Amino acid sequence: MLTNMPDRRSTVLVVVLTACAAALMSGCGSPATPETDRNVSRQVPTSDQSPKKVRAKPEPVTAKPTTPRDEPMATTETNTTATSVDTTTSDSPSDSDAPTQPSSGETTTVDTAEKPAVDMTSEPKLLPDPPGLKRLSQKNNLWIDPVHKEVVMVAKVVLREGGLELFACLRNTKEHESIVSVDTPAWLVHTGLLAVGAQKGEPVVFRPEYKQATGSRVEVLLQWKDPETGEQRKARAQDWIRNTETGEAMQAYWVFGGSSFWEDEVTNQRYYLAEDGDLICVANFHSAMLDLPIKSTQSNDQLMYDAYTERIPPIGTEVWIRLKPVTDKKEESDSSSATSDHE
Repeated sequence: MLTNMPDRRSTVLVVVLTACAAALMSGCGSPATPETDRNVSRQVPTSDQSPKKVRAKPEPVTAKPTTPRDEPMATTETNTTATSVDTTTSDSPSDSDAPTQPSSGETTTVDTAEKPAVDMTSEPKLLPDPPGLKRLSQKNNLWIDPVHKEVVMVAKVVLREGGLELFACLRNTKEHESIVSVDTPAWLVHTGLLAVGAQKGEPVVFRPEYKQATGSRVEVLLQWKDPETGEQRKARAQDWIRNTETGEAMQAYWVFGGSSFWEDEVTNQRYYLAEDGDLICVANFHSAMLDLPIKSTQSNDQLMYDAYTERIPPIGTEVWIRLKPVTDKKEESDSSSATSDHE
């Protein structure tokens, strides 16, 4: 009978193993819930063309001529700010090609490794309306000249040395690779160009094959006050940009490609991609509002253009920019030989 009883040590071992198994089972975490998967599936897809701001359609505007402007244009000291741009407008032209107005959203962050040496902390000062110009926004320094068919805006010099991807960016976006920064939203500049007769084309396409940007040619004209002499100075934007191959000023001109849109598949909202900063570009971007009608890489080690330092006024200088669409077909034909800096 004693031989049929289990060994006492075996009994103890069984008890110990049973206790361990129970402890392991009680320590297991709960399985993932379906809610986790739903959250992941609803995330907005990331892309280098995904915008960061929500747009809403602008109100219609009437762009009727007012009194002629006086020359030279008056300049006034302004400040720039690091806050997001307020895009409330009093008027905007109604046009089916006009981009939609952004609502409040995130402010695009500047690369702090190459932060420009210019004050970006104070609110921009709203300037008085120059004679003959019609203001497009009650919160931004942007006008149209209905008589001379120009869009007029105010910028500040933020960079004088280094490679360029843009001539003009939006404030607090790409100041580390742009000569000037503008304190107005891109969609509003786009709307102003439509109001003065510019024809929107198509932005650059890279695949399946390269197709250059198209649209009305737009002259970018500059005016500023010499900080040393106080004299009014004028130049073309090309004069501040140097071709890295030839060492000469840029010969190419800009066309009104009009940027492009990205649609959120979840909310069905459309975003105007130029709001990420690509206002007036010298490297090709599908998001550029104004682009060059030539092949110009955006690769940092192969940039085609850099800042023409000795021609650019000091950092912080206020610059008035006039965007003038070229509507004379003969003038476009005469300047066709200057469309490529490679030639």
